[in-house]
Amino acid sequence: MLKLLPEKHIKSLFTHDGIWLFPKNQCKCEAWKLQQSYYFENAYGQTELPAVKMRRQAEFEHFQRREGLPRPPPLLAQANLPFGYPIHGVEVMPLHTIPIPVSLESNSSVAKFPVTIRFPVMPKLYDPGPERKLRNLVSIATKTFLRPHKLKTMLQSIRVYYPDLTVIVADDSKEPLEINDSYVEYYTMPYGKGWFAGRNLAISQVTTKYVLWVDDDFLFNDKTKIEVLVDVLEKTELDVVGGSVLGNVFQFKLFLERSKNGDCLHRRTGSFGPLDGFPNCVVTSGVVNFFLAHTERLQRVGFDPRLHRVAHSEFFIDGLGSLLVGSCSDVIIGHQPHSSVADPELAALEKTYRRYRANTNDKEVSKAATEKHSSQGVGVEGTGSDAAGDVIHFTHFRGLIEKIQRGQGDAETLPQSRLRYRPTPGF
Repeated sequence: MLKLLPEKHIKSLFTHDGIWLFPKNQCKCEAWKLQQSYYFENAYGQTELPAVKMRRQAEFEHFQRREGLPRPPPLLAQANLPFGYPIHGVEVMPLHTIPIPVSLESNSSVAKFPVTIRFPVMPKLYDPGPERKLRNLVSIATKTFLRPHKLKTMLQSIRVYYPDLTVIVADDSKEPLEINDSYVEYYTMPYGKGWFAGRNLAISQVTTKYVLWVDDDFLFNDKTKIEVLVDVLEKTELDVVGGSVLGNVFQFKLFLERSKNGDCLHRRTGSFGPLDGFPNCVVTSGVVNFFLAHTERLQRVGFDPRLHRVAHSEFFIDGLGSLLVGSCSDVIIGHQPHSSVADPELAALEKTYRRYRANTNDKEVSKAATEKHSSQGVGVEGTGSDAAGDVIHFTHFRGLIEKIQRGQGDAETLPQSRLRYRPTPGF
């Protein structure tokens, strides 16, 4: 007959560095040797602790919904002959121990089953405060370059509707700006450091649960309702939700076609379908450059700093498989006119800006595709305003697609062992 081991013996089996890593009802955060222990509850007064716990529970449940937690129970093969055992869903953290439901019926048989060994995702929760003010939930981030007049106009439009929201600005212009706004965090960078490098800097400084990304030449108006986008992210599992820029939602879908000799990434305009509970919103893969996102999700995907100048879809391609994206057409932001400025100094800046924006070359746009795909290669197929409607199948350099799409490269001059270029009819 099976007999349970004494608790002392069990502890000796599953203790690592003084920590008993065995399933239990309650753990004790005890100090070990010369270490200190901290009880986070002590940061709050006893009278405010119940409300803090309620807010934390609400945030934790939102986190669980987005992460698909708790995981479903293991799938068990029924105990017919000779035994029952789990065939899927068993997970254990490194160095930890869990009971495995196995019912052996024969001494001559061996049960084999998969066990996933990994740590659970640590929840990163934000306290919005008892009044749940928008400034405690959302920060605005933008990247600017050689357009001080555009940036200042955009900031002025924000203050009309959101006077106390934090705005984070990353600027790689030659001359730093003087901004007299106590709610603006202004960060300078080396000259011409790059578009995605600046986005990384801005996003890295966000301390709120959500971040609203905007371009430096946008204009806030009475239809730029950040609260609507917050409501969408709070009530769904989406990580990113975009709005509309003067009616342009720029929704696109991504499809990954797998093959033995390399993959093809297809892009199509539009969406996969409506978002439940929000009649003006849809589920898609990529959106316009005006979106609200979970800060930690945005930071996790990041922006590749090797993309210096022209890049947008690349972020959503990098996020494929890890970002859930939506788009809502009823949240609208304006755009400043493209008319020329009279001031000769500003006109010179805009001329330089246009040259930087359009003058891409191999160094600016090339990026190794092997970061996310196999060394056999990945292809990209696109439609829309920034794609020529061709399929490009290449082995190492994803960024070359931009050079060819914009007529700045010739596929025939590239190494044939690395690039295969073929027009696709019907686009």
